[in-house]
Amino acid sequence: MSKRALRQLPIWQTSNPLVILVMVMTLILTGCGATNAPAAKAVISSPQANAEFMSSSPIQIQGQADGAGIVRVDVIIDSNVLSSVAASDATSGVTSLPVSVPYTTQTIGTHFVQLKVYAAGDKLIAVSDPLIFTIRLAAVTPTQPPPPTPTQAPTVAPAVVPTAAGVTTTTSTTATVAAPASGDVAPTLTITNEFANIRSGPGINFDIVGKLNQNEKAPVRGKSPDGLWWQIAFDKGTNGVGWVRGDLVSVNAAAAAVAAVTLPPTPTSPPTQPPPPEQPTAIPPTAASTTVAVAAATATPSDSLCNASMKEWRGQNPNYPFCSSKDPGWADPNDEYLVFDNGRNIPLSLSWNIFGSNIKQMWIHFSQDNSGACGFTTLTQKTIDQQVSPAGKFDFNVQDFPYGGSMRISWSVVLADGRSVEWGFKKFCIR
Repeated sequence: MSKRALRQLPIWQTSNPLVILVMVMTLILTGCGATNAPAAKAVISSPQANAEFMSSSPIQIQGQADGAGIVRVDVIIDSNVLSSVAASDATSGVTSLPVSVPYTTQTIGTHFVQLKVYAAGDKLIAVSDPLIFTIRLAAVTPTQPPPPTPTQAPTVAPAVVPTAAGVTTTTSTTATVAAPASGDVAPTLTITNEFANIRSGPGINFDIVGKLNQNEKAPVRGKSPDGLWWQIAFDKGTNGVGWVRGDLVSVNAAAAAVAAVTLPPTPTSPPTQPPPPEQPTAIPPTAASTTVAVAAATATPSDSLCNASMKEWRGQNPNYPFCSSKDPGWADPNDEYLVFDNGRNIPLSLSWNIFGSNIKQMWIHFSQDNSGACGFTTLTQKTIDQQVSPAGKFDFNVQDFPYGGSMRISWSVVLADGRSVEWGFKKFCIR
């Protein structure tokens, strides 16, 4: 066959080895020159960072995932899957998947929302930045007029109030508590948690004077100015009153209408003993006490550097008048939802770094979690309540909890004005 005739044959019909080699190399080089698809990403557009909502408020979580082969986006609230948004093509996936999921706010405190993007085979290909938001206790609108004003108000014992100059003065305060007339309802709250500690003031820096168990009721005498604590009639408390956290109770309409009262003086030293968790703890007689080490605190920026012009400033929410260069969480950012087998030798670490002159104390708590986020609700038989540095690291081991349990890890910050606010929480599960 002549060279002209060979050139006229289709390439796949020639037996010339040189031609076949050129064809194969062309295909290989073409494949090597292909460009990789851009990495997947996810962004949350709503709610806004550090947004604040009242409890039981409906909100819409919105965002979008972009990339190749997206088959599903999970909406995560505090390490728990709130909802999953599936792509129309569950086999090959899509390149863009919008997210819009309704959510009704529930637990009082600081929370985070995050998007996790998956390809076929349940492969995680992208995670959005976590967005922090806060839920506050919503006031209940009374369904009837408040009780009539009595003709004579009982006198409360004089309150000690520190002045700006540090001089202590005594002021006389009267509280109006109306006895319910026919058909009226007295201001009352009911314990909704398994139990609630009753304290001498509105904050975990105040001493515990007793406790009430689930479904027990108490007359309401007032509330704190920020609405996060309730003052109740309590025989064991100072002057016959005590304080209970708002997220551990439910109140009736009459209680929601009570006025804020004068707060007791802020303690100048920590409580006589570390505050126990607000959840019941059952420790078997054979359970050994384990000491959990707190590593030395990292360097904290000067208080003078914490101001509203800084990106670390969290005071857009009045509950957090301080700065944070690292919100409380796992030292390894890939650790979000942790479930371990009992008895394993697994070292873990938590870290944080907040600073500012408004910070008086900081505590870390390991307590019972009853939300079901672990997939089980094994009773936590070892809890931790320990004061820590505002900038620090907390090292522990799965073996430190020999009886397992469904645990909630939280941090509370005691502010200079006496308030105690929760700043982040995580779940820790040992089955």
